[in-house]
Amino acid sequence: MFFDKERQKQYEADLKEWKNNGADDKSKPKNPFEQEAKQFLADMKIKDPENLYSAIGHLDNGMHYVTLPNIVSKTIIEQIDNVVKELNVNVPLGIEWISGSNWYLMMPVYVVIHRMN
Repeated sequence: MFFDKERQKQYEADLKEWKNNGADDKSKPKNPFEQEAKQFLADMKIKDPENLYSAIGHLDNGMHYVTLPNIVSKTIIEQIDNVVKELNVNVPLGIEWISGSNWYLMMPVYVVIHRMN
């Protein structure tokens, strides 16, 4: 998880000042935790290219998170590979997934299958 209360307060203050000054899209402050999460993903893809980390998720309080590879993500990748082989698909496929919680407090996985360039 990527979060620090003091940095979040500073980001919220910067965001409020930005809104008060006209809310120009080009000058919008970047969330520091999102930047940390992006850097984490970039580093992990170099160290561990076989495993599939989730997309960056965030909560209302500003916390950003990445879900680590797990049995669900690995199984989905394996099954996509099986379908590609069985159907002789000539286009490489991959997925992007993100975990989240709903009002049941479960952790559903949302999967988008896309063509890999």
